[in-house]
Amino acid sequence: MIIMSTHKSVSNIAILLLIVGLAIGGGGGYFFLSSTYQPKIEEYEAQVTDLTSEVSSLTSTVAELETENSNYETQVSDLENEVSALNITITVCRAFSSALERRISGLESKLDEAEDAISDYEEQVSELKSQISFFRSILERQYESTPIQIGITATSTEVLLEVQAVGAIAEDDINNYCKKQEYPFTFEFIIKNNYGEAVEAVGNTREFNEMGIKLIVGHGSSSQCDLSLNYATRNDMLMLSPSADARLLAIPDDNLFRTCPTDLVQAPALAASLDSWGIEAAIVIQRGDEWGDGIYKAFKDEFEARGGVVFERIRYDPDIPTFGGTLNGAEDAAKEAIAEYGEGGVAIQIISLDEAAKMLEIVQSFPTIYNLYWFGTDSTTKYAKLFEFTPTEADHLKLFGPVVAQEDNTIYRKFRETYSAITGQIPDFYTLAMYDACWLYALSIFRTWTAEAPQVKQALPEVAEDYYGASGWCRLNEDGDRYAVDYEIWGYGLEDGKLIEVKYGYYDITDGQVTWYANTGITPLG
Repeated sequence: MIIMSTHKSVSNIAILLLIVGLAIGGGGGYFFLSSTYQPKIEEYEAQVTDLTSEVSSLTSTVAELETENSNYETQVSDLENEVSALNITITVCRAFSSALERRISGLESKLDEAEDAISDYEEQVSELKSQISFFRSILERQYESTPIQIGITATSTEVLLEVQAVGAIAEDDINNYCKKQEYPFTFEFIIKNNYGEAVEAVGNTREFNEMGIKLIVGHGSSSQCDLSLNYATRNDMLMLSPSADARLLAIPDDNLFRTCPTDLVQAPALAASLDSWGIEAAIVIQRGDEWGDGIYKAFKDEFEARGGVVFERIRYDPDIPTFGGTLNGAEDAAKEAIAEYGEGGVAIQIISLDEAAKMLEIVQSFPTIYNLYWFGTDSTTKYAKLFEFTPTEADHLKLFGPVVAQEDNTIYRKFRETYSAITGQIPDFYTLAMYDACWLYALSIFRTWTAEAPQVKQALPEVAEDYYGASGWCRLNEDGDRYAVDYEIWGYGLEDGKLIEVKYGYYDITDGQVTWYANTGITPLG
């Protein structure tokens, strides 16, 4: 501002002098003033220009500094927010740390209490082990001098020799196992014959009890088990049946276990057999009792679920002497069914026991049903009476039926070899299940160290869960019965003019399907 004022004053003086000079009338005055002050004027103007440029530069620098200062202020604000958040986190962590310290203190206190309790329990366990050792020594002396006796019953005289063979093999195998494991036990299997009578089975159960025998492998039939169960329960006895398969005996927590499945589990295999054969309509000839009713209902449900139809149900009295009327009713129904479904879509499903042999003796008199395939149950499969009296009929009808599939394992092969050497026969599933029942009792006794029925009853399901025997996996369901199994589908055929048993197919429980074997010479329509 000072420079600008000086410049203005000089300019004013120069102008004044110029005017004076002009007024005096002399050009020399003007020259004198120009030469004296003009350089100063130019110098001052140059300085003004420089200073103006410098002011402009300083103004830009100030603007940049103000922008930078604003950025720093923003960063400071952000940092202050972060510091505030960290302070909150530190406060929370301190509170959590304090809580953890209190928790750790409490756990350390409980740990001290637990260590004290463990010390007490260890002392108690030590005392109990001493007591167990003491009582076990007493039991060892007792069992070394007195064998553990287990009862086995034969359903009838027809199977007595086979049952005796099973008892002898089981006794030898189990006692050898005890020696190998250095157990103080020896076992003796006492065998009695029920002579095919349920009343006789009750009498044998009573005799076993009077002998002090509380564990029975048996009875073989459902009626024998049913009539004996009340007596066994009242006297703390246990029955383990290998073949009593009636569904009515499927009772939770009773004193009867079974190493066979119930008869109802074969119903899916029956229905799958007909369905896979292409059968659309079934004529059911059924024994008129609870056993037949149960299988019929289960079969009907399964067959209809697959799209099949029970065209006719013929329920017969098993006590009638002849079965002509029964077969005549089936003949009439078959004619009607064939008219609707075709001959290839119709079959006979027979649910029968010994009466089946009597029906086959006269079946050729009924040509319609004689020319159909017949499907049976496990009770008409591998049926000895057919070989003697009706081999031609059995071959013609085939009479397909399920047999529990045999698992091929080391235990089975060893038992089969010994059993066949004694009896000359191949053991069936129920024979194998009897052998396994003997082992389930023995293994339960090893676990409980007693042959008393209540303790054995408690241990037996867990033992069975882990036991793979001659008949396969013996695990039990909630009713104490063996779980459902796979089935082989057997029937009959001729070889060199003689009736033989033929394995025609296999039912797999996992997918519910039947596979028919191509080498049997028959082809299902399904």
